[in-house]
Amino acid sequence: MALVLSGVSLVASADPELPDDPVAEAMADAVSSGSSVEIPELTDEHSLSVANPDGTVTLTLDRAAVRVRDGEEFGPVDTTVVEAGNRLEPAASVLEMDFSAGGDTALATVRDGDHAVTMHVPFVLPAPSVDGDQVTYPEVLPGVDLVVSVSAESFSEVLVVKNRQAASNPELESLAFRIEGDGLDYVVAGDGSAEAVDAEGEAVFTSPSPVMWDSAPTSEEDIPDATSPAEVVAPIEVTESALPSDEGLEVVLSPDQDALTGADVVYPVFIDPSLGKDRNNFLVVRSTGSSYYNTNDVFRVGYCNWTGCSPAYKARSFFDFDVSQLKPKSDGSKATIAAAAVTVKRLF
Repeated sequence: MALVLSGVSLVASADPELPDDPVAEAMADAVSSGSSVEIPELTDEHSLSVANPDGTVTLTLDRAAVRVRDGEEFGPVDTTVVEAGNRLEPAASVLEMDFSAGGDTALATVRDGDHAVTMHVPFVLPAPSVDGDQVTYPEVLPGVDLVVSVSAESFSEVLVVKNRQAASNPELESLAFRIEGDGLDYVVAGDGSAEAVDAEGEAVFTSPSPVMWDSAPTSEEDIPDATSPAEVVAPIEVTESALPSDEGLEVVLSPDQDALTGADVVYPVFIDPSLGKDRNNFLVVRSTGSSYYNTNDVFRVGYCNWTGCSPAYKARSFFDFDVSQLKPKSDGSKATIAAAAVTVKRLF
């Protein structure tokens, strides 16, 4: 998903670190060449600014990161999971993270500068199989796989409960995850979402409210899986308790037992907590009164009267983007926008 702002007039930068105005320089090159010219100083993982020959700037903001810094340059995102010593990691991601290669080790560690969060799961992890951006730890409990899916700025760990016998395992009544923060405090909110905050109270990593869903089809084409939730998701109760200072925090997930073993459940069932870098937010709201916030990258819009949507509902999706580049300058000058468009792509 991208927000494209066309015909933007950006004023000169007053940043003392940029003695030569990068916008003016790129604009002069664009006018003289008759072609659009990128403004590297305004490019980051989510945004790209291009000076146009007509004297305006086109700013493209992507909700998800589409490029990764490689030294002084940017390269493409590559979330293919590869071996890195005795751990696994994505080939090129914005968020530095690594995952267990099996054994009695932490499932995952994520890092941002001097800060890190490490997650331990209540299982001894078997040797995983790797398929692109997914890492599968088979049979962490009888009939239950643990699937880690990696994106540029986050990861999700989904427990895949494959059948009713597996769902009846009392170990699934509560799942205790141990969280360690390096230079961070892990704070759980009332809705089960969490933030890892620094000494100034700023969120460095976030975790949306965990949810679970089964495999009942959401349409004739869409069958839920470990990365695409059903239309109807069930909340998961989250509690926390402090451990000795050198052991971190214990976060306990208690899956909804009706959603796990109810008579109408279609297996497999997916139980999904996730963790990632603080990012652009989104909210999906349904006319039936339910909603979800930053939970999976699955957006809904329009009317759903498929059997998997019972009761039928209308859905709307809302997004925020970082448009700080457009804030007025200290001298009172400000950007103007001639046109704006949102582009959404669906992958099949």
